[in-house]
Amino acid sequence: VAGQIETKLGNGSQRAAFRQAVDRRKLESYVSIQRHVGNQRTEWDKSKTEAYLEQLHASAVAYSGDPRRIDTEIKNTLNALEGYAARNPGTWSPEELQQKKDARRSTIHMGVMGRMLAQGQDRDAKKYFEVRQDEFYGVDRAEAEKVLQVGSVRGESQRLADQIGKQYDKRADALDAAKAITDPDVR
Repeated sequence: VAGQIETKLGNGSQRAAFRQAVDRRKLESYVSIQRHVGNQRTEWDKSKTEAYLEQLHASAVAYSGDPRRIDTEIKNTLNALEGYAARNPGTWSPEELQQKKDARRSTIHMGVMGRMLAQGQDRDAKKYFEVRQDEFYGVDRAEAEKVLQVGSVRGESQRLADQIGKQYDKRADALDAAKAITDPDVR
């Protein structure tokens, strides 16, 4: 169509101006399309990376009894974040990337510890926290300490109740033994 219009123009300067306008419009269209494609590619990468990070988190929590698997999933999480940052330069500053890595690592640890507590493994959860407490980020550390305290008290209470139940046949003797427990939270 542009060629037909150009041939109908009266002189060379009109044709040159028309060609320039057509070329400018083609360039603007090309730039607009490339910007759109780039934005779509970035959004696709973001959603795929987020889905992968969620899968790694779920896997680490599911294998809460396997420290090597947890470490592998954390390593894969950190690598995925670094890969996303490398593919999308300028998305995060180095400090923001480090914060995201710390937060993801901490969230995985919270999930693993939460699963251990849910399965009645309060002693394992306590050991897990003691070894990795420096990897709990921000408020997660305080929350982990709180959840661990509650879980440990519940676990100790259950163990003592089981022990007393096995040791005493008479209810009155069992109640006396329970009253002898000195920790008021456990009692």
